[in-house]
Amino acid sequence: MTTNSNGGTGSAAFQIRDMLNTYRSKKKKAGKPLGKRPRISYIPGQLAVLLYFDELMRVVLPLTRWWHETYDRLRELEHTLPATAKVAKWTKFPEPDPEGGREKDLCDALMFMRREIDPGHRNGTGIKEDSDRYKYIRDIPPDLSWFVRIAGLIANCFLNGHNLLDKDDVLGRQFETEFAYRRRARLDPDLIETRDEMRDRERRSTISRDQAREARRQVVKAFTDLYWDWNTSDTYSEDKYIWRVTKNRPIRLAVNKSALTIKADAAIRLFDISCENMTWAVVDSGIDSQHNAFKLLSSEYEKEVRNELKNAPGARPLASDDVDLTLDHLKRSRVIKTLDFTRLRSLLDFDIEMDKDDDVAQKNKREVLEEITRRMPGKKDVGIKDEARELLDELSRRIEDGKDINWQDLEAAIVDNNPEVPINDHGTHVAGILGADWIDEDAEQERKLPLHARTRRMQGVCPDVNLIDVRVFRDDGLTDEFELLAAIQYLRWMNSRAGTMQVHGANLSLSLIHEVRRFACGRTPICDECNEAVAAGMVIVAAAGNRGFDMTDMEEVQSTDSYRSVSITDPGNADGVITVGSTHRKRPHEYGVSYFSSRGPTGDGRLKPDIVAPGEKIRGPTPNNRAEYKDGTSMAAPHVSGAAALLMARHTELIAQPERIKRILCETSTDLERERYFQGHGLVDILRALQSV
Repeated sequence: MTTNSNGGTGSAAFQIRDMLNTYRSKKKKAGKPLGKRPRISYIPGQLAVLLYFDELMRVVLPLTRWWHETYDRLRELEHTLPATAKVAKWTKFPEPDPEGGREKDLCDALMFMRREIDPGHRNGTGIKEDSDRYKYIRDIPPDLSWFVRIAGLIANCFLNGHNLLDKDDVLGRQFETEFAYRRRARLDPDLIETRDEMRDRERRSTISRDQAREARRQVVKAFTDLYWDWNTSDTYSEDKYIWRVTKNRPIRLAVNKSALTIKADAAIRLFDISCENMTWAVVDSGIDSQHNAFKLLSSEYEKEVRNELKNAPGARPLASDDVDLTLDHLKRSRVIKTLDFTRLRSLLDFDIEMDKDDDVAQKNKREVLEEITRRMPGKKDVGIKDEARELLDELSRRIEDGKDINWQDLEAAIVDNNPEVPINDHGTHVAGILGADWIDEDAEQERKLPLHARTRRMQGVCPDVNLIDVRVFRDDGLTDEFELLAAIQYLRWMNSRAGTMQVHGANLSLSLIHEVRRFACGRTPICDECNEAVAAGMVIVAAAGNRGFDMTDMEEVQSTDSYRSVSITDPGNADGVITVGSTHRKRPHEYGVSYFSSRGPTGDGRLKPDIVAPGEKIRGPTPNNRAEYKDGTSMAAPHVSGAAALLMARHTELIAQPERIKRILCETSTDLERERYFQGHGLVDILRALQSV
C-alpha cells in the first residue's frame, strides 16, 4: 500500500493496528474464528500488510481517499432528493440497514449497472424512468456498484462457501452462463458473436429477471455482512492515510569471453581505467564475499600482506618480493558491505495486541533477535545480544507509538557484518560478470609474481570495482516488491546522508510482471522508486526480463508456444533505468537477440529495451569458489552496469549524471540490424562509448 505522504506511514500503520485490534476483539467475542495473526510492516511511503479479506474490507479500505469521497458523494446525493423519496439513509454506511432499504438500493444499482432494470416499468419489475427513485439509482456512483459486486462475490465465495462455477450452487446457476461466455471470449480474442448466436446464448440461459435480482440481493447482503457491528464511535479513523492498495508482487530472478564482445578488455587497456573508486550495488540473492573472484588485489593491499608475511614470527628472512603469496593470505574482499533485507518484514512486523501470547509470534521474535545478533559486529561478544535486544525494543516502541521509522533507525539491523554464504548462486554469478578478478591459484609457479601479473581464470567487465551486496531474495529465490522498494530507498538514503555518491549505481537482474489493470506502464511502485533513484544521481540498470518466448512448463516446445512482444518486465519499464536485453555471448551479429529476451515496446509505446548485451551461456562465479554457465537477461544487465562504471571512472564529471550516461551508451551502441523493439539501440560498445566523450 502507498500512503498519501511519506511522513504519515507510521501513523497509518498505527491506525490499522488499532482498527484491527477493535475488529478482531469483536470477532473473538462473537465466537468467530480469528485465523492467523495479521502482519504489518512499513518503510517511508509504503506499507506491507498480510490480512484476511474481511480485514482488508473493514480496516484498510476505510482509510483510503476513495472511501471517504464515495461516502461524501452518497450523502450529497441523499440531500438532493425530496423528502417524499423512498430511499434509505446513508448514515453509518456501510453498516447494514435494519430495515433493508440500503440493501434494496444497492441491489437496484447493480441491476441498473447490468442493464436489467426496465425503465419502461413493464410487467411491474422495473422503475419508472421519470421517477425520483430512477434518477437516484442512476446517480449512485458506478465505481461503488462495481466495488459492491466484486467484494460481494468474493465474500460469498470465501465467507459463505459459494462456488460460482458450480451449476448446482445457488449463485453458480446465476453466474455460470455469463462466466462461460467470458471465458470463451478470453480464450478466443477474435470471437465475434452474430446476432443469432447471441440470441441463442440468451435463450439457453436459465436466468430470469427474478433470479438475477435474487443473485444481486445475495451479493449485496454478503457485502453488507462484512460490516456487521460497524460503529463510527469505535477507533475507525476519518483520516485518508492510504493513497492506493496494490498487490505485493512477487519478484523473479530474471565472464569471461563475453567481456570481449562488448570490448571491455580493449577499453581498460587503451584508457588504463581503474574502477577502484567506483561502488556498485548488486540487488540480488547475495554475493559470496569470500569467493576468490572478489579478493582485493590492489598493489597497496598486496604490499601490506607481503610485509606481514615477511615479518611474521618464525618467518625466514626474505625480501617482500620473494614471499610466496597465495590467495589464502588475502583476507579482504571488494564486497565492502552486505545489506540484508530478507528479514525486513519480520523486523518491522509487530504483534496485534490480542495475539501477544501467540507461539508463532514469539518464535518470530526469537528468530529475529538471533538473526540481528548474528549480523552485528563482534558476534562472539556476550554483550552483543543485549545490544540487539535493545535495538529491537526501541524499534517496537516507535512502531507501537505510530512513529515513522527512518533508515538511521534500521541501519544496525540491515547491515550484515557477518554475512553467510548465500545458498542461491544467482547474485554471486551476476556480481562476477560485473566485477570478477579471479587469479588461477593452481599456477604454483606464479606465487612469487606480483598479483597483477598472474594468470586469470576469469575477469569481469570491471575487475577492481567495489561491490555492495544487497540481499532481497530469500534462499528459495523468491521475494516481494516491498523488500525491493526498501532496498532502493536505502541506497538513495546512503547517498543523501553522505552528501556524495557512495553508491554510483545498482544492478537489478530481476523482474516483476507488469499488472496492466492496476498501474500505468512504467508507473508501478518499483518503477517510481527507480526513477527517484535516477533523479538522485544513481545509475539503475535492469534486466528486460526473460518473457520473450511463451513456453509451457514442459521442456518440449509445444505448438501453442510463441514469441511475445510487449513483454518488458518491471523495473525495466521505468523510463529512467537502462533496460538490457540479451544477445549471444560471442556471435551477436549472427544470432541476434536471444529467444528468451523480453521485447518491446512498453505497454504505453516507448522504446525498450534500451540496449542489449551478452546473456547466453555466460560463465561466472558461484558460491564456494565454483563457476557455472547461466543464461538470461540477468546475465546481460551486469555487462551494462560495468560499462556505466567504466564511463564514470574515466570521466568523473559523469558521476551523478545517469541520464547522460544512458544517452551515451545508447547512442554509441552497435546496430545488430534487428528490429528496434528487439535490440533497442543495439549492442553495448564500451570502447566507442569512452571514445565519444
